[in-house]
Amino acid sequence: MQSLPYTANPLDFAVSRSDDYSIHFGGEGGLAAWVEQCAQGGRVFILADQNAWEHHHVRVCKELEPLGATPAVIPFCGGESGKSWQQAGEILDRLASCGFRRRDLLLLFGGGVICDAGGLVASLFMRGVPYALIPTTVMAQVDASIGGKVAVNHASAKNLIGAFHHPRGVWIDPTYCATTCRPERANGFAEMVKVALLDGEAALQLMEQGLPHLLAGRMAHPAVRAAIREAVRIKLDLLRPDPFEEDLDRVLNLGHAVGHALETAEAYRNTRHGFAVAVGLSVAARLSTERGYWDKACEDRVVQLLHAAGLPTSADRVTASSVWQHLQIIRRIRGGVLREVLLEAPGKCRIVENIGLDELLQAYAPRRHQPVRELECGSA
Repeated sequence: MQSLPYTANPLDFAVSRSDDYSIHFGGEGGLAAWVEQCAQGGRVFILADQNAWEHHHVRVCKELEPLGATPAVIPFCGGESGKSWQQAGEILDRLASCGFRRRDLLLLFGGGVICDAGGLVASLFMRGVPYALIPTTVMAQVDASIGGKVAVNHASAKNLIGAFHHPRGVWIDPTYCATTCRPERANGFAEMVKVALLDGEAALQLMEQGLPHLLAGRMAHPAVRAAIREAVRIKLDLLRPDPFEEDLDRVLNLGHAVGHALETAEAYRNTRHGFAVAVGLSVAARLSTERGYWDKACEDRVVQLLHAAGLPTSADRVTASSVWQHLQIIRRIRGGVLREVLLEAPGKCRIVENIGLDELLQAYAPRRHQPVRELECGSA
């Protein structure tokens, strides 16, 4: 087929946009003013995790009284199983039926699934509508609400259907997390360990200091607030040079290749994201030791910190060969190259591309000490 010649004088069309926004660390008061600022004159609709809303609706509605009209609330069933294309479609139907307009604000209230699935809905409805986030779990506050990555899962891979759609703002108040159970708080702590390992010794010590209070549910404690704020600060610093992740060498993927493969192998049913990431961090720590990148004491410190939080360092329900099979799917999605983030010291890492099955089998092998199996609890 004959190709058309290029024109000598093409017409250029420059596209630029600004997605700047602030992350506020709230306490008593100020929520209504923040929501009003995010709404910019539009109406406010709240997409709320049912469990979280049950715990906090009285407090939230009282704090929003200065707005005058009470925002309409759209309930959402949280949990990783709700992070699906079907669930996203149901939310889109609700927005269409309730008269949501393009300049209205979708206020997401809940955990990580609300942040991810609700953010994807906001990116799709009417080709993109504004949204803001009030995350109510540790995982949502330190990870899912930060960075504008929104997605739902697919049977073949986690977060396969997604977009970049930045919010107008994020309101982080750790006291919302006090109603979540201990395993759910530990779930978010895994991501805090991850970013601390990427940042350095001072951050890692801050996480170690905050852990006892976090596990006890003392979410207003200064050590917890400091640890959560530091985790957010680190993630923002790592995202800032490349907010749309055009570079595939992403150190924030530490623990996530194995973690995502583990979640996919279990069809997103049995393992919380942070629990899977903890296994991935353990594997990365052991690989780093086996390759001589750091010493055994560094690996032991990571494992001991994960165990102190009640997090697993291996997964007896999923074999290493099954994880390997799902890693190959991730490899294909990422252009045929599977990058694994390994560690040389707190604050120093390297990205490798040549992890083999034998290495994975050795690093994935169960460790002697294992914490109690994950407990059932709500997703507030």
